[in-house]
Amino acid sequence: HFVLSILTASIPVIPFTLFAGLMGAKYGILMGTFINWIGGVFAAVLYFVLARTFLKNYFEVVINRMKGIQRFQFMLEKNAFIALLMVRMLPIVPPPVVNLYSGMGNIPLSTFFTATAIGQIPPMFLIAYSGHQIFTSLLHLILGISLYIVFTLSILFIYRAWFVKAY
Repeated sequence: HFVLSILTASIPVIPFTLFAGLMGAKYGILMGTFINWIGGVFAAVLYFVLARTFLKNYFEVVINRMKGIQRFQFMLEKNAFIALLMVRMLPIVPPPVVNLYSGMGNIPLSTFFTATAIGQIPPMFLIAYSGHQIFTSLLHLILGISLYIVFTLSILFIYRAWFVKAY
């Protein structure tokens, strides 16, 4: 299932969230989270390395046309680790965009990997938790999603405070 997780997370047209929820339903919250986390982190590093090695010129044109990328660039220049960590925890920027854009920049692989590995824990946990709870307890599912919304809003508040202060 680890290989399938990596493949599913690597191909943007396949709904990784659905697969990740199924892993939580099938293997439980902790193992589901671990499987999802491995797939998400490995796929992120794969995109990063591909962007840095082969695709820089192609994706530079595509990504620079996206709205909001200048703000993300500014944040990366201020503190790449914090910017990546926050973007991983907030479901605002699609992961492939973060991976490719980071690979095209001057971010060290170690910074990218560490921020990605830490930042993907909360969303992967929520997806596995949701997948597990959807078949066992609707109340726990609603509670889990509510707690994640509060967590996401807290991260968003911190992000805005940091961004306004830095900008």
